[in-house]
Parts: sequence; structure tokens; C-alpha cells
Amino acid sequence: MNWMRPTDSFYGKYAPIFSKLFEVLYLCVTCAAPAVTVATGGATLSALTVYLNPEMSRQSVLTVFMVQNGSSLFGRQIDKFYYNIFYRTAVWRNSVERLILSEQGYREQMENVVKPYLDIRKSVLWPEREEGKKIYCERYLADSPKGVVMISHGFTETAEKYKEVIYYFVKKQYHVYLPEYCGHGRSYRLIPDSSLIYVDDYQRYVNDFLYVAKMAAKENPGLPVFLYGHSMGGGLAAAEAAQEPELFTKVVLSSPMIRPATGNILWPVAKQIAFGACQQGKGAEYVVGQHPYEGRENFENSSSTCKVRFEYYQDKKEKEPLFQTNGASYSWLYQAGRLNRYLQRKAWKQIQAPVLIFQSAEDHLVSKPEQVRFVVKLARRGLTSGTMIIVPGTKHEIYGSGSRILRGYWKRIFAFLEEPQVGKNGSGK
Repeated sequence: MNWMRPTDSFYGKYAPIFSKLFEVLYLCVTCAAPAVTVATGGATLSALTVYLNPEMSRQSVLTVFMVQNGSSLFGRQIDKFYYNIFYRTAVWRNSVERLILSEQGYREQMENVVKPYLDIRKSVLWPEREEGKKIYCERYLADSPKGVVMISHGFTETAEKYKEVIYYFVKKQYHVYLPEYCGHGRSYRLIPDSSLIYVDDYQRYVNDFLYVAKMAAKENPGLPVFLYGHSMGGGLAAAEAAQEPELFTKVVLSSPMIRPATGNILWPVAKQIAFGACQQGKGAEYVVGQHPYEGRENFENSSSTCKVRFEYYQDKKEKEPLFQTNGASYSWLYQAGRLNRYLQRKAWKQIQAPVLIFQSAEDHLVSKPEQVRFVVKLARRGLTSGTMIIVPGTKHEIYGSGSRILRGYWKRIFAFLEEPQVGKNGSGK
């Protein structure tokens, strides 16, 4: 049974009084424990030190209780009473809801809790799929791993932007590997302008990522490999899952770029303009309206709905030139069109892992109709299941929303990763 804390909506107008029920009960029992210890010969207190470990299952805790408790029948009944209270409270305190960082004191939590926790579990890898072209990859090892998560980041992003995301995965006992794509962050570049996103072929992104993913799978034999992708990284993740269908167990796509949004310019027109520019040798030039990095972005015009999270990464981006990638090239836009064509014509037929897609309610960077079109094909005619969740009150970067939204977002992600895999015919896999 899953002992989760009732939400405030459960209590209705009495939420201010009863939403702290678990904390109050916890304190009361803590104060009463010493008195009960005297009556039960110390069995209760010694057992409670084990019960407070939320990593232990209900059955394993109960087994420890039976071994440690040698007191009277009355003592055993009291022990069971305390066991139920403390175990449920410990599990609730370790739930996803308690894991999410709050906006209040966010920067301090990142610097004093998240960063130290991740630093001792972090290592930097520099794999080379092609000689001389080094891929920057961060690896984080969980204490008791139950799987490996490969993170596919978005357009202009770096591993630094995903520290909070990585923290949640590692805390839930998943190893994490995050390679930075070509032209992003500290990975190799094909042109000298560090502010311009340029790629000669989207397949380069896919091949580099799969090279690292296979390396991760080899380093962790027996562990399932999961895939989490955002925006451009979401579209690429779909392609990666299609080209290596046996490698990934489940796929989570957050605001995936099945196709970029092009504002007031129709997509067929934008695609032809990009193609024409590449034909004229202008593939490494900025798309009209795109430009080099010019300093901090404005929160009101950003893709985030949480200012403290937005400002935290902006500070880091402002200080590190390698994080200051900013504008798209004509070649990148043309390759995004080729990726879209592949995803809608072939990829959905090849993906075998169940796919969960999150769509933000207010997204001006990627095409929402293309996301729907893709998941409908996947669910109705593909080899696997496809599910879409629309998240109200969010912009493009759902993972950068406020804590209220993130609780539901991450709760759904972990439920998806941990639930038994079921085939489209209802059979388990």
C-alpha cells in the first residue's frame, strides 16, 4: 500500500488545520516513545530505529520487528501501533512531494543541499565517437541503483541547467548520464562561434548520444536504461529510442520538439528558406531574428514560470562563456525539419518502449499539434503505448515550473518509470 500524504484539496476548507496532521502525530509519538519503552522492556525503542528507514519495505520492517521484540503480548501490540505510525510517516517524508525544492530559499537549497549531494556522486567523462571530437558527459551514481536515466537536453542548454532534475533522479536511486550535444556547453564544436547552434546533420546528435547510452548500459549490466528528453532533446530522444529500440526500457518526453514552432512564418516556408540558405553556403549563419548572446534573458519573456529557478541558471550562464549558446543557424533549422520528417514518417513505427509525453499549456517554441499527431500514431498504430499529459499553467520548460506543479510532474514521472511494463495487448513484459 502506498502511504501518501493527503493533499490540501482532500481537506477542503479545513486544510490549514489538518494538512499538518502527519507532522503533529509524528511529534506526539516521538514524545511518548520513551514512556512506552519502559513498559515494553526497550523493544519498541530499538525497533523504531529501524522503522525510520524509509528505504525498507513494509514486510522487511515487520520482519525486523518480530526478531527484535521479545516482550509481552501487550508490548508486541504497542510495538505494532508505533510501527504503523512511524513507518507510514517515514515513507511519506521520503515521498516525491517532500523531495521537491520549494521556491522559498531555493538558491540556498541548491548550493547547500543539492550541490554537495551531487558533487560526491559526480564524475566527468570525455568519450569520443569520432577521433578528436570530445563529448562532455556528466555521470552521477546513486547509492542503491534501480536503473539508469539518460538525459537528452534541449536547444542551447547544458548539463548545468539540469542539476535539480539530476538531483531528483539520483535521490530516487537512478544513475544519471547527461552528455552535452555537439555545439553545446563543453562538448566539441564544428564552428568557432560559441553562441551559434550549428550542426551539419541531426544524425550527429543521435549518434553521439547513443554512443554514450551504450557505454552507460555496458557500465551497468542488468540495470534498465530509461530516457528523459526535453524540447530539442525530446525530439532527438524519440529518434534515439527508434534507432535503438532494444536499448531503452521507457521514454519520457517533456515538451518535445517533434517540430519547432516558427511564429508567424508558415512551417513549409521556413523550411524552404532554411534549405535555400544551406544551398547558398549560408548554413552556418544566424536565422533571421536570431542573434548572439547579449546578456541575461528577461523572465517575463522566458520559457519558465518560476523566477527563482530561472534566475539561478541565468547567473551561471552569465558567468560562463561556454554556456552562452543562443541562436539557431540555418543548418540547424533545416536539420530540425529533417528530424520532424523522420519522426512522423518512420520513428513512431520503430519505438518499442512505452512513451510518456508532457505538453505544456502555453508553449510558443515547439508545435503542439505535431506532438499530438506523433503520440496518436504511436498509440494507435505503433508497437508500444503512448500517453500524453497536458500540464496547465506551464510554459515550455515544465521542469522549471513552481514546486506546486513539479510535485505532480515528478510524481507522474516516477510512477511511470516504476510501474510494471505492460504491452499493448495488456500482457506484461
